[in-house]
Amino acid sequence: MNTKKLLLTAVLSIAALFATCIVASASSAVVDSGGYSHASKFGNTLVIDGIDVSEYQQQIDWAKVKRQGIDYAYIRVGFSYLASPHRTNTDSYFEYNYKEARANDIMVGVYYYSTATSPTEAQKEAKYVLDVLDGRELDLPVAYDFEMPSGSRLTSAYNSWSS
Repeated sequence: MNTKKLLLTAVLSIAALFATCIVASASSAVVDSGGYSHASKFGNTLVIDGIDVSEYQQQIDWAKVKRQGIDYAYIRVGFSYLASPHRTNTDSYFEYNYKEARANDIMVGVYYYSTATSPTEAQKEAKYVLDVLDGRELDLPVAYDFEMPSGSRLTSAYNSWSS
């Protein structure tokens, strides 16, 4: 895949994930022990519920997740460190989460927590994701998660770029 297509794919995936988060945060969905319910304005709309997970949730009971009405999951495939040097890493629960989500008939997409500050680093991360996926089937696109916590290498790089 050429660089322009890769960049376009990353930008569109981020935009889709961002739009999903905006819609989810603006809804008045209610979470309780019986599952999710949505505002009545969504009564004639197909609503699918999803989650994003990483090693921070540790060992998830995916059968329970399915019973709670979750239709899809974005699973963190890996991450780069926030501090230098730039290094790619696999999420320690990726294999488990991928296998268990699929076994419980939950649609799967993956995301990579990126701290790339150059096209070379972004390409390295994209190749790393493809290598980790190793041909696995996905129901949803690959997304990239870019966050800018104070003091991180990505924030520092962003603040040093001239307009």
